[in-house]
Amino acid sequence: MIAVEGRDEKNFIEAFFKHLNISNTQVLDVAGKDNFSLILPAISKTPGFNSVVKFGIIRDADDSVENAFKSILGALNKASLTQPDSLSTFTDSTPSVGVYIMPDNTQKGMLEDLCLSSVIDEDNEKCLNEFFNCVDTNSIRNISKAKVQAYLSTQPEVVSSVGLAAKKGYWNFTNPCFDDLKSFLLNFK
Repeated sequence: MIAVEGRDEKNFIEAFFKHLNISNTQVLDVAGKDNFSLILPAISKTPGFNSVVKFGIIRDADDSVENAFKSILGALNKASLTQPDSLSTFTDSTPSVGVYIMPDNTQKGMLEDLCLSSVIDEDNEKCLNEFFNCVDTNSIRNISKAKVQAYLSTQPEVVSSVGLAAKKGYWNFTNPCFDDLKSFLLNFK
């Protein structure tokens, strides 16, 4: 079982699991990063949770990997679940608990940053940056999400989210930028 921030992340992780030929894993959307502390205690008390072998949590770093990890540790504590000592490691408890912070456990950012790095080479990044230099970015709340939307608008079938793009195969899951996340997800095989 994996708990993720939202529907986009749910679709993305399900697509990545399919790519890795991993089945029998439930991906739960907690409807926002601030809901982990509300939802994890409820999940841990759900009938049948005691049969869960691995429990993962994936969320965006946003401005700080450290703060995101501390937030998840607090939610795990509130749910009376064992806390891992570090990112991408799993506890020896039952269930074995692990945490992954997007985009790569080391940098601020989010799923969108990770996805873009799988498909944008130096030339494409230059074009994207030139485009965003030409438009009024003052009204853009999140430049990473805007860049993803610009990229997705060039695909054969336009989709509006990274999760749906993953299901369409628009992200290159074999790109080395996904190696750390892949290693984390392979714990569920």
